[in-house]
Amino acid sequence: MVTNAAVYARFGWRLEAPHWQALVPPGVECAVDLAEDGSSVTFASPEGTITFNRLADDKVGPHLLGLERYLRGVGASDGLLVRALSTSAVYGSVADRDLGKGLPGQLMLDLTDRTGGFCFLDGRLFIDCDGRDLVADPLRPDRDRVVRRALVLLATMYRSAIEAGIEEHPDLMKDEEGRYRAWLDGVDLGAEPEPDERDLLDQPAGAVGEDVAAEHAFDAEAALTLLWALGVADTLPALDPARQPLDTLIEYQVPGPGPFDGRRPDPSLRPDDVIDCEWRRQQAIHWRLADLQLARRHVDFAAWAQDTWFGAVDLDGITLIDGDLAVAGTPVSALDDRASWWLWRQVAERNRALNWLIGANPIYGAVGTPT
Repeated sequence: MVTNAAVYARFGWRLEAPHWQALVPPGVECAVDLAEDGSSVTFASPEGTITFNRLADDKVGPHLLGLERYLRGVGASDGLLVRALSTSAVYGSVADRDLGKGLPGQLMLDLTDRTGGFCFLDGRLFIDCDGRDLVADPLRPDRDRVVRRALVLLATMYRSAIEAGIEEHPDLMKDEEGRYRAWLDGVDLGAEPEPDERDLLDQPAGAVGEDVAAEHAFDAEAALTLLWALGVADTLPALDPARQPLDTLIEYQVPGPGPFDGRRPDPSLRPDDVIDCEWRRQQAIHWRLADLQLARRHVDFAAWAQDTWFGAVDLDGITLIDGDLAVAGTPVSALDDRASWWLWRQVAERNRALNWLIGANPIYGAVGTPT
């Protein structure tokens, strides 16, 4: 009988009483007792009792390092490792009956769902909110999903660009919005857009706001990554602080024929090992640029890359100067703040796309980018 579990929450904001109460299905008899400091909550119903205890925030990091070692020991995929290391909060749970049935188990799965997380059951099984075994069944997307996701990211970036320019160039952007709507009507996004993405795509120009638009300004980098994974692009372009997100729309004729117009190779996912190798490269570059945001210093990147938490990195195609990462002929430690930030944002979205490709989370918006 499984009575112990842990929920690893991707979204870690502290839940208040209304959030916990919302887990109880309508009409179900269940008392919800939340501790005054919010550190634990107990659900008691005729179907059983379950208590969730939130791990102290300062203990989450060390706990995740232990979880990483455990996952490697059981042969978990890199995607699941990324998902685990993207955890923001941990809830240990104890029930008075088997979590495989009844309200206590359902509450556990609902908490998992609403926090974008996964469960660790009885010290042996990792599952998602649908009960899928995440070790045995890595969640890598298929070709058709990758095609639709690339189109969604091109669409959100395009919509972002319109919003960013509407205040300064209202007439021009209104005309551009018409072209955008015509293009969007001609592409098949299926059910791929997530609710916040659909809201962005459907809102008229000027209704979204620059802050929301800015969140999607670098979606072009993720789209480029997926187009590379589909074989539409031969290589990923080198990081370049001079390259603008709009350059991708121009290169792939959006609005217009787009990347899947028949004049390019038919999309076909590259082999897993090729994608995994590129994931390690971009993960390493992301780490270096994230570290640069914290401290401007020289790093022996070549030496560091041979022993990382995600394995040794093939540095083929990566420019080094005196052993450190370099971009456009300049060591990253010598870049000014704006250029280093710009590159960091570029690679963060490439890394997000690759994390999704290796199965970190089937929901794109829930994919983390831990370094």
